[in-house]
Amino acid sequence: LDPTVNSLCDVECEDGFYLNDNSFKCEERGDRLTYSWAQMKGTAACIAVCCGSPKAAKNVLQPSSGICYPHTYTASCMDGYTLDGKASGITTQSIQCLMSGAYQEVKDCRPVSCGLCEKRMHSTVDNPNMVRTLHESCHHTCNQGYTVNAEINGPSNFDDVCQASGRFTDIFSCKPSKCGTIVQIEFSFAKYKIVEVGFETCAFNNKSVTCVNVTGTPGVVVYGEEV
Repeated sequence: LDPTVNSLCDVECEDGFYLNDNSFKCEERGDRLTYSWAQMKGTAACIAVCCGSPKAAKNVLQPSSGICYPHTYTASCMDGYTLDGKASGITTQSIQCLMSGAYQEVKDCRPVSCGLCEKRMHSTVDNPNMVRTLHESCHHTCNQGYTVNAEINGPSNFDDVCQASGRFTDIFSCKPSKCGTIVQIEFSFAKYKIVEVGFETCAFNNKSVTCVNVTGTPGVVVYGEEV
């Protein structure tokens, strides 16, 4: 304190606070000819340092308004994101406004990983050794003789998509293509009668042939193979 009469007192705020107002001083009272004394008068106010609006972080939801020291706020990962990229990972972090007027570091949230593509029967997948994360897909192609809807000319490709749960969608699969009605197919000097669905045995003169992706048009075949 400065003991000089009518001069302001020196006020020092604690860390994390700054002097906002100071009228605190030593004031003379009474009559110097008879009796006088000194008395402290006025006020001093220390205000907390504020950090302003938080800076943006990847895939993180944060408040738009700022807070002041020593308070904290909760930063949350967007749906499908965690701090470590695991579906079971932590999705929130507590961020404090520091006495310096800056926030603690906000970590980016990482997309949930679904791992490697799951194997689907009777199909191959693009880039099987590549890990997929949120919204990325595994593109499957059905093997010859199989389609998604079991129709001869049906779609032969489908996608499994990585979800926020850390699992792939499991909606489609490859089914044996139907050979349709009985038709006569000619190969060189032999005739093969198609009587069952794709990749099942068909009879011909005590021999067997493989029913392979026959079109729906009688008398026309895309593939035929004697076993």
